[in-house]
Amino acid sequence: MKPITIFSWGYWGWGTSTTQLIRAVDAVEESREFEPPVFVDVRLSRSVRAPGFNGNSFEKKLGLDRHYWMKSLGNEEIRSKNKKAIHIADPLAAHELLYRAMDAHEQNRRVIFFCNCPVPRKCHRWEVTRLVLNVARKRNIAVELIEWPGGKPGHIDLDVSPADFRSIANGRMTIPLGKRPNLLEYSAVAWGTTATICCNGDQIHRLVGPAVFERGDWALPVFYRFDDSKTTLREYKQEASKMRAADGYTSQTSR
Repeated sequence: MKPITIFSWGYWGWGTSTTQLIRAVDAVEESREFEPPVFVDVRLSRSVRAPGFNGNSFEKKLGLDRHYWMKSLGNEEIRSKNKKAIHIADPLAAHELLYRAMDAHEQNRRVIFFCNCPVPRKCHRWEVTRLVLNVARKRNIAVELIEWPGGKPGHIDLDVSPADFRSIANGRMTIPLGKRPNLLEYSAVAWGTTATICCNGDQIHRLVGPAVFERGDWALPVFYRFDDSKTTLREYKQEASKMRAADGYTSQTSR
């Protein structure tokens, strides 16, 4: 039996683009022969600046059958002055999250549990991951937990305009894809994928993640960048695995 896959995810940057987010996520899961996923909100509080995730906005957009709020898995330390501390409100609630993932699995769906933070290892999602895997081990349930959209890093080539090439070379942290990109391809890009950006015979490399929608256009976020004059494509690929492990983007399993 294949393990039950559970995704972790941070909505940073998607606050005004939840319509595009749902369309992209559903398309990726459909291509993998799964039904639209269930989102589980593990924030202690839903009072945030991001309009698409403030209060019950995201819940209303998805519908009650695809959204659950589990404040019991939120980080109580967000109210304290120690912003780096993590104290899960009710660690036993990890049993419920695993149950929801198992229930979704029976419906050929996957669960995506989320909060705001962009980097999993710097977020309380990392502790939630540990708790869920511990429960799965005790119950002898095969579970894989990985940051959305999962998968293994690959390599892509991108042609851009001279203006975009210059801005990326000068430190821009997104690579524009235009208004009508191959949404299925770019939304499923694994974190740490190497991208070669080309323009008029020149090229530079970046580590990228799955597509985001910002200011009316789709773009690939730059995961990491190094000195263009000193770092080869081979070195970028070598660094990708280090960066993924350091920030918590690699797959973890209960077995």
